[in-house]
Amino acid sequence: MLVYRRETTPYKHTESIQLLWSQIEKLKQDGWEVPMLQKPYKMFGSELARALQHNLPRFSVPPASADSNATYIHPRPLFRLWMEADDAVSPNLPHPASISYFILQDIICDIIDIYEVNRKECARYLVGLYNNFEIATFADARPPRVPVLGPDGQPISSADGDVVMVDGMGAASMTSASGIDGEMTMLLDEDSKSGWRMYDVIVEHLFGQMLCLPSPPYRQVYYAAALAELCKADHERFPGVLARAVDTVFRRVHLMDVECVYRLWTWFSHHLSNFGFVWNWRDWDFALTLPLLHPQACLIRETLEKDIRLSYFERIKTTLPDEFLSMIPGEPPGTAFKYQSEDHPLHGSAKLLLEQLRQKVPGAEIEERVLRDVKKKADEKGVSIPEQEDTAREVLVQCVLLLGSKSFSHVLNVVERYLSVLQSLNTTAEARLHTVKIVASFWRNNTQVCVQTAYYGQRKPLHRIQEYNVTRDFRDVWTSCFIYQFLGILLDKLLNYRVVDPVSVIAWIFEQEQIENFGRSFLWEILKNTLNKVISRVAQIKSKLEAAQHTYDENEARRNRTNRTVDDVDAKQRDLDTIKAVEISLQSVTREQKEVFMGVFTRFVQLLQNMLHGFQVRGADPNMDWTYWWAYGWFIEVMRMYNQEIATFLVTLESVVFTDQIDPRILSVWKEVKILVDRKNVEVVIR
Repeated sequence: MLVYRRETTPYKHTESIQLLWSQIEKLKQDGWEVPMLQKPYKMFGSELARALQHNLPRFSVPPASADSNATYIHPRPLFRLWMEADDAVSPNLPHPASISYFILQDIICDIIDIYEVNRKECARYLVGLYNNFEIATFADARPPRVPVLGPDGQPISSADGDVVMVDGMGAASMTSASGIDGEMTMLLDEDSKSGWRMYDVIVEHLFGQMLCLPSPPYRQVYYAAALAELCKADHERFPGVLARAVDTVFRRVHLMDVECVYRLWTWFSHHLSNFGFVWNWRDWDFALTLPLLHPQACLIRETLEKDIRLSYFERIKTTLPDEFLSMIPGEPPGTAFKYQSEDHPLHGSAKLLLEQLRQKVPGAEIEERVLRDVKKKADEKGVSIPEQEDTAREVLVQCVLLLGSKSFSHVLNVVERYLSVLQSLNTTAEARLHTVKIVASFWRNNTQVCVQTAYYGQRKPLHRIQEYNVTRDFRDVWTSCFIYQFLGILLDKLLNYRVVDPVSVIAWIFEQEQIENFGRSFLWEILKNTLNKVISRVAQIKSKLEAAQHTYDENEARRNRTNRTVDDVDAKQRDLDTIKAVEISLQSVTREQKEVFMGVFTRFVQLLQNMLHGFQVRGADPNMDWTYWWAYGWFIEVMRMYNQEIATFLVTLESVVFTDQIDPRILSVWKEVKILVDRKNVEVVIR
């Protein structure tokens, strides 16, 4: 479970225990000397020499027992941010093979773990990390200083004009106005000092935890908050280090695990929202010439899209250089009401239906009057009965979405009011899939399709693209733009209301037209949310069954302590009936969960098999295709994330989906997930 894929790892991965043992052996060769550690005992050398000496008994580790309740700490894979090559040496960083690196890692991780409940304290202790080690261990071991502000928001100064400064540990001092301007000069001088860069080490370990697979130790928002607090705690130095780290990781994203790339753009968009959305985008202008699904291009696009969610379209647009405007739609995303034009044959019916919905006409009347009229018009044109149902469904869903497009509460109110009508029109699998497609197509941006060419550096309408002899790799095509936030939330609510089901959502995700969106976060967020909802239903029913069983046991114990009556017999039967009903519900949702996961893995395997077969026919290398890169990466992530659910129907999956006829590259993932399920290895490296 490495951040980098095995075949593209920029450095050799060493097991944590093996690495620690080699560090200890090296420490023994050095006479157990660790220069970075403080040695206060040296001040008492003469006293200690005269003190009574004690012989310590030999310590032996007790053997592990299967019956023991002891919990062992699992080693985490090492993540290197700054030193790529194994033989790289830097005067600014401890080498990962040294015991000093292990000590720093241990202390930094302890601070992160202990102060998870308070991000401000976590940042304060990390900024003061140098206090725990010998002087000159770190080149940047200087408390950050900020001016003390008065009630008017201006720095407090003395009669001589000196400004009152305070460092991160609370120590106050006086500095002249020119001294404040000279702080940057001091920062530049730090590069010439000997010692390690403390903030480089801190950022490396924070990123290592945030990108830890299969999941980070804490929620991702904690790491985002901690990094933001560190920027505020030392606004002079830490933001520059973090910017270098972001740029370093950005240039490696094509080597990383897909889930790590997703976490990066999720964190980065959140971080930018805390600091005015300011970033030097021009440093990444080379990404404008990359293919649409290249991870670097996707990271920029997804970061901007999430920032639009966190702010608003015009705000983000003003922060971008002109050449990066191709990474966002030309206009704010909006709705696409199919029956807007008066020339549409069903414009009148849709207009009437909207008026009826605004007047809150009962659902039965809507179904009786308007929808029957829509079907009648379709029948007059010789449309088949199934197509008549599709037309009525589309008119209703489009009008419901348009009426509720102002906000989430508006659309939910309309859906709840006409829930019975929506459910009656979605009784088949085909109908539910059709509804998902209608919802997805409604929130599209109807702006003109534009092409951004890095060669010409300007936006041109699609119908004029023939004027330029450019390849797809040199353009960024915005065919349409969903309001993905609305789409994801509404599909979630329709799943709750049982208007659509998980199978229909998954079928839509794996349709051919969605392949071009494999590098977009919204698609996989919807998939994960759908799978999590299925799992949540099973967990809820299990909880109800446990509660019902507990109630029965308590009532039965009470009945056994007294003489049974006819009422007690009836009460016992009611308790048993309740348990039986919950058990039936549990069987139903468990069966649904199995069908959903079987469907997901079947579609993943079919998709990857078809892609690999196509590459073989064309004689192409699949590793050079970014669509395959995303599909294969998300396949790994889904298998890895839901390994506990896979364990419940392992035999069925192996006999139905992951057969011997499957491509070895797909089967290799399955075999490694089986190892993870069996818990034979603490750490599994998934290619």
